[in-house]
Amino acid sequence: MYDYLIKNGNVFFSKYQGWQRTDLAIKDGKIASLKSNISVSDAKEVFFAKDKVVSSGFIDVHTHDEMEILQTGTVAPKIPQGVTTVLLGNCGLGFYPMVEKRKEELKDYNSGIFNLDGVEFDWNDLQGFSNKLEKRGLGINTASLVAHGSIRLAVKGFTDSKATVDELKKMGEFLQEALDQGAVGMSTGLLYPPSSYADQKEIEYLARILAKNNKVYTTHLRNESDQLEDCIKENIELARNTGVKIEISHLNLSGREIWGQSDYILSLFGKAREEGLDFHADQYPYQAGSTLITALLPQWSMVDGVENLLDHLKNTSCFREKLSEDIEAGIPNWDNIIKSAGWDNIIVNSVPKEFMKRYQNKSLATIAELMGEDLHDALYNLIIEGEGRITILIFSTSQDDVDNILANPDVLVGSDGLTINGQPHPRLYGTYSKILGEEVRERKILSLETALDKMTRLPANKFGFDDRGTISEGKIADIVVFDPEEIESSATYEKPSQLSKGVNLLLVNGTPVYQNGEYIKEARPGKFIKL
Repeated sequence: MYDYLIKNGNVFFSKYQGWQRTDLAIKDGKIASLKSNISVSDAKEVFFAKDKVVSSGFIDVHTHDEMEILQTGTVAPKIPQGVTTVLLGNCGLGFYPMVEKRKEELKDYNSGIFNLDGVEFDWNDLQGFSNKLEKRGLGINTASLVAHGSIRLAVKGFTDSKATVDELKKMGEFLQEALDQGAVGMSTGLLYPPSSYADQKEIEYLARILAKNNKVYTTHLRNESDQLEDCIKENIELARNTGVKIEISHLNLSGREIWGQSDYILSLFGKAREEGLDFHADQYPYQAGSTLITALLPQWSMVDGVENLLDHLKNTSCFREKLSEDIEAGIPNWDNIIKSAGWDNIIVNSVPKEFMKRYQNKSLATIAELMGEDLHDALYNLIIEGEGRITILIFSTSQDDVDNILANPDVLVGSDGLTINGQPHPRLYGTYSKILGEEVRERKILSLETALDKMTRLPANKFGFDDRGTISEGKIADIVVFDPEEIESSATYEKPSQLSKGVNLLLVNGTPVYQNGEYIKEARPGKFIKL
């Protein structure tokens, strides 16, 4: 007797095996049979999937879902999109390793982007963190990268000095410990302190450990605008020198000066793979990015942490003057977001305090007018009022480049979604359904087969989820069933917190968590995947 039977669906096996109209039977959390005319009497539960697509569940390789999963056990906006697995620890932001003497610094480091209210920080490594999540009960599969920012903070705090030989050794020990405990790789956020303070020697030292363990290195580049090409070439050289597998996070061409160069940028990835390097990128299908408001400032301003920054902004006039000079003139190797996007194209989308909601959905230029201050002072005062815990939307990419990158079959899909107090980026609620509805069905930017492959097989192969990502007997039954004519995103920049439509059934490890528009809230079949 099967536990579950999906009847007469249009099953997508993989990019290379194609489609077949068949039945799919599940037993003990795995795909047990794939053949036509399985009797409904042979299964405890049956779902009729005529005219529906049946696919392996989607793997979101770029998320910031740590606190949402810790607090709720799932990621509710992603379930109606067909996501069955999320990868935590991206952009160098994470919650382990945690050493007691730097616990408050780690919380301070993460408080700008995560809601930490009510969280008891009672772990110190991946094992403790994963145990806490599993004890909470998971409605979605979870895996994790170890964050370089957390590793560096544990060893050096927020200092911007180069790592000594002994400090490199200690960082390597923290990395190896996380890998031994099941982390699938390591991430850097080279735009964000303290990760941004690492030199190439430090990155290469840690990359060699990753390569030795056959784990992935993901990176938010130091610069996604005028130095994008140089940053990608630097990482190709890193892969060449160390053998590490590399994933460039949320690939985009930020700033008008490099619009239209996506063909060339993608060719660099293709040539690297032709050389035999394991070199990819992920992407979300939106023109706007999103990050912390403090990312608009030069990294030197964050030495010693957020509290030090706020103190200087309040009390040191020459500090503000130096910030303004650097924003206007630029600094070598720094991604000057204000310069690449413009004050009018940076929009406040979440604020930590009720009285600040008058700034939501307004550009920095408009906020300066409301404050009656010049652009720079308005920015600094906004950061002070929000204690650095403000997120922004950045409209700095062209639709043509977004489409071109999306159409590339070797670029993975990652939402970069984040649950926040306020209005999130719509990518949290809409990435996968937007691609399948708007980009595949309506605009025909890419085929359905290519889109599904970028969401399933490709990420599973990249990160080593060997028992997921394709449909075949014996694989884990992470399954999504959706109507290709109805799936769509409802999330917009103005109204981002709207659930997607069109997914009929979602199974995580063979157990339904969503069916016919309803969450099965008591279902907690998710696993913390360790490799």
